[in-house]
Amino acid sequence: MEKNYVDLKEQALQMIRDGITGVEVAKRLGVHKDTIRKWRKDAGLSGSSAHRRMDPDVKKEAITQMREGVSDYSINKSLGVARSTLRRWRKKEGIAALKKSKTYTIEQLNNVIDLIREGYIISDITRETGVSAKKISEWHKEEIRNGNPLPEIRKALNTPTQKYSDEELIELTFLNQGYGFREFTKFLGVKENFVMDLFIQFKEMTNGQEDPLAFLQDPSNHIMVSEAEYRKITGRKYLPLGKGRTTGKRVQGENKGTHVKIQLPPQEFAWGPYSRKEWHVKNHPAHELEGNMSTDEWIERRIHQNGFVRFNEDAEEFSKSTGSGASRTSFNKWMKRAGLHYDNRYGYWCEGNHK
Repeated sequence: MEKNYVDLKEQALQMIRDGITGVEVAKRLGVHKDTIRKWRKDAGLSGSSAHRRMDPDVKKEAITQMREGVSDYSINKSLGVARSTLRRWRKKEGIAALKKSKTYTIEQLNNVIDLIREGYIISDITRETGVSAKKISEWHKEEIRNGNPLPEIRKALNTPTQKYSDEELIELTFLNQGYGFREFTKFLGVKENFVMDLFIQFKEMTNGQEDPLAFLQDPSNHIMVSEAEYRKITGRKYLPLGKGRTTGKRVQGENKGTHVKIQLPPQEFAWGPYSRKEWHVKNHPAHELEGNMSTDEWIERRIHQNGFVRFNEDAEEFSKSTGSGASRTSFNKWMKRAGLHYDNRYGYWCEGNHK
């Protein structure tokens, strides 16, 4: 027993000499921190002594992580080096302290890791968890560094079922200033939620310097036309929302008899070096292509057909048709988002509140 005590004490002192904090030593060895403090005092080891005897490999690794953008908090947790020491090293090496950022919860971290394992693209993970794309990438690198074998994060939505690649959609966007987001997606025959996710991801990747959505919605190149001209040019029967005739007072004075002018966006789609694409998959119409259906569309169709959705029967088709994860957690999450309720009596999801 005495031998074990002596060995434990010597091990603790050696860890302190290597630069590990007393709190971390107590946690690793299962010894009370006051006992560690007494042992260090008896051995004449002050905080400054520990700094002088810091393992150079530990210091080198800590500085490497600082340069990679890892926070002092994370370095302290992984290497056991006091944050005051890390601040001193950071200042000496000329590495700027990280700006305080949004605080995330452990639940968010766990959800991000689960979604990475399920193969979600980074924009979907951001939408589902509320965690920024930059933070997701940081956590991914940190988990791998700590021995968690996560797969690579999917950063693009390129699949065999896309009409246009991500690059083509972005290029076409910047060829069509002011065309309008809805008109753009409708004209190309691509889904709004898909393109919106791509735009969000692209804006984050460019640190907000390029905003595809704002470019499509930019009215600076619109022209002003009369109601009759608008209908003739567009072939539409109705005017844009908010541009119809009012039931208020008639205009008096010098403006009497004038007509409201309406903004007309560009009517010609600029293709640049590209051309329109259609689906060409043998024996498979577009609506049956895997991954080409939104989750809401799939759920609405299944409810219309069967009146309910059941995980054991529908998860595989749901995943193939929408590109969503096939796990029970992912499946249930999408059912909840669609406003369905789980019926415990029969084990399926359905409309209405079943208890």
